[in-house]
Amino acid sequence: MIELGKSSLIIGLICGVTSLSFYGLNIKQQRNWFTYARISYALMTIAILLSAAALMILLLKHQFQVQYVYENSSRDLPLFYLISAFWAGQEGSFLLWTLLSAGVGIPLIFMTQIYDNEDKVLFNYLLIEVALILITIKSSPFKTFSQTPLDGAGLNDLLQNLWMVIHPPLIFLGYALYGTLYALAIAALWKGQYEEWVRPALPWTLMAWLALGIGIMLGGVWSYKTLGWGGYWAWDPVENASLIPWLTGTALFHGMILQLQRRRMQRTNFLLAIISFLLILYGTFLTRSGILANFSVHSFTNLEFDSIVLGLIAFFLLYGGYFYSSHSRQIPISKSSIAILSKEFSVIIVIGLLIISSSFVFMGTSSPILTGLLGKASNVTADFYNTTHIPIGILLAVFIGICPLVNWQRTTKKQLLRQLLVPLLLALVITALAIKAGSKNPVALLFIFASCFAIFSNAVLMLKSRLRKRVSWSSSLSHMGFGFLVIGIIVSSLFDDSKTVNLAENHPVEIHNYRFTFKGVHVLPDGRNQMVIELQQKKSISVATPTMYYSKRNEGVMAEPYVYRTLLEDIYISPLEYQPGIPRGVYRLIKGTPEQIGNYVFTFMRFRFPPVSSPMHGMMIEAEIQVVKTGAQKSAPHVIRPRFVAMSLPTEQKPVTLQNGEISLRILQVNADPPGSIVVSIEGIADEAVRQNVPAQLLVEISRKPLINFLWLGMVCIVVGGLIAVRRRIGELK
Repeated sequence: MIELGKSSLIIGLICGVTSLSFYGLNIKQQRNWFTYARISYALMTIAILLSAAALMILLLKHQFQVQYVYENSSRDLPLFYLISAFWAGQEGSFLLWTLLSAGVGIPLIFMTQIYDNEDKVLFNYLLIEVALILITIKSSPFKTFSQTPLDGAGLNDLLQNLWMVIHPPLIFLGYALYGTLYALAIAALWKGQYEEWVRPALPWTLMAWLALGIGIMLGGVWSYKTLGWGGYWAWDPVENASLIPWLTGTALFHGMILQLQRRRMQRTNFLLAIISFLLILYGTFLTRSGILANFSVHSFTNLEFDSIVLGLIAFFLLYGGYFYSSHSRQIPISKSSIAILSKEFSVIIVIGLLIISSSFVFMGTSSPILTGLLGKASNVTADFYNTTHIPIGILLAVFIGICPLVNWQRTTKKQLLRQLLVPLLLALVITALAIKAGSKNPVALLFIFASCFAIFSNAVLMLKSRLRKRVSWSSSLSHMGFGFLVIGIIVSSLFDDSKTVNLAENHPVEIHNYRFTFKGVHVLPDGRNQMVIELQQKKSISVATPTMYYSKRNEGVMAEPYVYRTLLEDIYISPLEYQPGIPRGVYRLIKGTPEQIGNYVFTFMRFRFPPVSSPMHGMMIEAEIQVVKTGAQKSAPHVIRPRFVAMSLPTEQKPVTLQNGEISLRILQVNADPPGSIVVSIEGIADEAVRQNVPAQLLVEISRKPLINFLWLGMVCIVVGGLIAVRRRIGELK
């Protein structure tokens, strides 16, 4: 399988270059080489599919002599996550991108045949595909060790999540589809189809925008549900690397719609199509080269990609720049005036705001490179993005609300005022209710007003259309989704209320109008500790089950939060630390800390590691404890050294008795993590001095996140609206 995977990539490269050559010959000689080009493309796709199948079989069969299999899987990994290990690492994700890109090219061939530009489109598209195959060969997932490990390192625990199984394929599908925009734009410039290219390119633009957008959204869901910090977007450079082309893609399809309706934005649309794909490559450089290793928790650290990806960016920049610059003067430009009170003007403003937003995110994400050229590399904080996007977000919501109320060409002031009446009144009512509820932040109130205005104005349009005009329905639904999303972000962020509390087992605590009672720990079949917390609000009782576990791969304790959902808010429960309960007569001694127990003071001094006397025994640990008797029969310090033996078979640990024979001490548990501690059982202490049961303690952060469901509702509306738009635009091509 290893050789099959390697050789299939080489064959795929040869077939890709062959198909590229045949399409080039067809362009140059005007002869019919299409059959040979298509056969070569099909063979290339089959070869890449065989290579991907070989890697999947190696993963499923636990072939740990393959470095990629070892680094991203293990024998105990469930099948579901074993499959997702295919794209868990850098090498596998490049192979996935290459495979998806090859697959996307097949319907592209059929579509371009209809519009008689197959040779030029596929020539450009194959340049991208051949480049991806070269990267995959360079970053081969089929590298092997000289010796075969018994087991793999396992999949990162944070990636063992449903959302992270779906998220990467959608992101790379979006990347592959963005390649079609580049190919279609260059082919249109090449052939002089400055107007004709938009209609067939619009469905591809929407599909690319939708796939990348869903991938980004699922990444936010994963972050919220898995990482435990309570957020969904951190302006991490790797997150931004996908956001930037998504923003330019959003601007692009709005520009295409404007070009179809009003013959505007011709030059801008070509630039956006070319730049969007270049931004995909630039994001790949940022996340894969290792340049962001000190600034992002998500980035890879393979420095060998610096020159490769930079070379590809330079090539596709020069290639696209040549075609644009040599044809830009021939691109027709509308010279008619634009009425301010028109849909045309509003859409242009929205496009401009999206481009400004992407520019700010680009500058912030690139700050480690830009500052590194001047001196020490540094990154901007989240405040930079939040501050720059406050006016952008408010203006976007306002113009998204105005768009459905005005005509494409011109609307009179009287008509606009009549259309504005209902949405403005409803938005003012909601804003007044927010003020009455205690909101005093003027920025938050502006966002709430603008977002509600966008929601209600688009809702009015949907009602008026009575679902007959599907284009209005799709755009209005997505625009309403933007309004819901903004409200969810603003309210859940500014009015988030977090408290850190220590829950003692079976001792209820009142927080956020809920009664929280820690009920103990349930050990799951996979060994993870499920913390059982009872939530009670009035007569309603629910159970929250956040988890904590030790991760061998990450060499530390990991926690997964629990989200208790209601219609208007989330209660976000993130476990921070768990301390097991201590039974009667059992004590925890912390290194260097004296502990008074009855008439004795015990001080755990240090660990020692004497030799093991028998091969059947595991590691032997000796604890050095200083004991001082106080009171009337005060004694000099005395050192005892009880031993704890980690054995393969359970057995009682041997007790150590003090010289006076009054008490004996037995080690029950050791914890070597700094500062170090031991749990001991002590017998012989007077009953009145014996410590009673100490309940287990769970330290948790409990957050109240009001209206965060508006964020998820907004995402759903945007996606559904996008799907409807894709279906409609594809239907227009038939």
